[in-house]
This record gives sequence, structure tokens and C-alpha cells, in this order.
Amino acid sequence: MAIRIPKKPVANIVPFGLRLQPELKAALEAAAQVSGRSLNSEISLRLQASFQMQDDVNANPTNPVRDLTASPTDATQLWEALEALRRRVDDIEKRGQ
Repeated sequence: MAIRIPKKPVANIVPFGLRLQPELKAALEAAAQVSGRSLNSEISLRLQASFQMQDDVNANPTNPVRDLTASPTDATQLWEALEALRRRVDDIEKRGQ
């Protein structure tokens, strides 16, 4: 599904200062370069996509992701568990080399 952001005259676009971790900014810049967009356009598109994804999740009451997004604590715990699992896999792979 393509995300479409309606084009507005530049005068109607509100400027917004944003502080990013250097690694995140670098990742966004790389993605923008690959996609042929400006950094601003890449950030805008990704934010719009996150809202669209949330709308899609909320529109489907049987979607299991809906429960996670409704409960930030559960989502945070799941993310932490996934990160811990990722670290364990990395450790196992390093020992196997």
C-alpha cells in the first residue's frame, strides 16, 4: 500500500526543529538518498506511514498487533525481550566463529 502525502504549497508547511541521535540521522539520510527524497521528505513520509499503520491496526479488531499498541508497557516489555534474544543470538554466533 503506497502512502500518499498531499502536496501543499511550501508556505503552508510548518517548520519544525528536530533533534536526532547521530545514528538515526545517518540512517534517515541514507534512506533518503536511496529513495531519492530529501531528508525532510523521508522523515515526513515515515511519520505519515506510522500513522497509517496505526490506523490500519486499529481498523482490524482481530489484529494481534492492536493489543500491543494499545498497551505501551506490554509493547516495551516485548521489545526488551526481543532485544535480549537478539543479544543472545549474537553471543552464540560469536562463540561459533
